[in-house]
Amino acid sequence: MFEGVTSFVDVGGGVGLMGKAIAEAFPHIKCSVLDLPHVVASCKGTENLEFVGGDTFQTIHSADALLLKLFVRASRCRALPLAR
Repeated sequence: MFEGVTSFVDVGGGVGLMGKAIAEAFPHIKCSVLDLPHVVASCKGTENLEFVGGDTFQTIHSADALLLKLFVRASRCRALPLAR
């Protein structure tokens, strides 16, 4: 698993639970967690884990592997009720 992977981005990774787990299990992989700036503002990285604030619909930096887990844009989803 992750053979040949040296960089990894968890797109929409929130506070980095999955990114932290991968960074700890595979210390040779440079992991990034990409989410909205206000989501990652207080998150602390490590030697092989960084948090990047940005818009996932605009730019995702290059990596050997991307994780798109539970990645939706609720504002365009007609199945979800609107918040009131």
